[in-house]
Amino acid sequence: MRNRVRIKTVLIGLLFLSIFCSCLWGLIILTTGSSLWNTGNYTVDTNKNGTQADVYFFVSKGNVDQYSDYQGEVVSSDTSQTTSLSERGNRKQLLEWVSLGAHFKKGTKFFKNSNTKAEFNGIIQNVTIADSQIELDLINMDALFVRLDIPQGKYQYFPIGKTVLLKTSGGNYKALISFRSNIVEDGTLEVNISYQDPKMLLLPGATVTVQCLEVSKTDVLRIPSEYVSQNVTTEKFINNDSEIELTIGLRGNDFIEVSGDIKEGDSLGVFSEQLSAGNASTEASATPDGAN
Repeated sequence: MRNRVRIKTVLIGLLFLSIFCSCLWGLIILTTGSSLWNTGNYTVDTNKNGTQADVYFFVSKGNVDQYSDYQGEVVSSDTSQTTSLSERGNRKQLLEWVSLGAHFKKGTKFFKNSNTKAEFNGIIQNVTIADSQIELDLINMDALFVRLDIPQGKYQYFPIGKTVLLKTSGGNYKALISFRSNIVEDGTLEVNISYQDPKMLLLPGATVTVQCLEVSKTDVLRIPSEYVSQNVTTEKFINNDSEIELTIGLRGNDFIEVSGDIKEGDSLGVFSEQLSAGNASTEASATPDGAN
């Protein structure tokens, strides 16, 4: 009986403690005029109060990269080759062995019971069979490259030997600029990009997105680009409940360089109306002026 009384007393005490804590938290909210919660990378403040911002984020240190995407076309420096093979077997068996679109790597056999090997990495684009005679039209995958028409004002970003990124449905590949023309046609110059396509998915005529890094700065203070307004050289932020003004440097696609009375790890804040302007800036910085 005594134990039941003790348990009841403890439960009543916990109930009153819970009510007291709730009232205390409500009093704090009424006093500060704000409600905060942590979203992981930054803190959201639902009510603007004095110098408190709507969104907070951190200053980091690293690279600021400005890159552009260009559309190129896969072309071949070698016409399709025709290989004639004589193999024993009926038409059905030959069609089972060789099919349109089949991939062959250099040195592999065309047929299971044959010593005839592919002379290069290729894909069959046409098959002709007459009796036991087979003719294969092959695309030489080793002779393919991506051709770009680059605006003359962007030509300095495409030196021979520079690495670029090919973005395809089958994955992204690093590639090298292997040729630059010196003849201007319609305000553009031709650039050729050599690449290795392990999955052999890029065929002549295919359109490929080429991503080229144009300007980069390393080891600089930076903030996410969505928090900076468009077409400004300075921007105001909240730091330690005080308003500060930072100088805007290189505008990258993901980050923007900043300088001023800040250091790595500082928490900066912006207001909601500033975020709207920053979102417009993000769209503008994703494709630098003059890029296709």
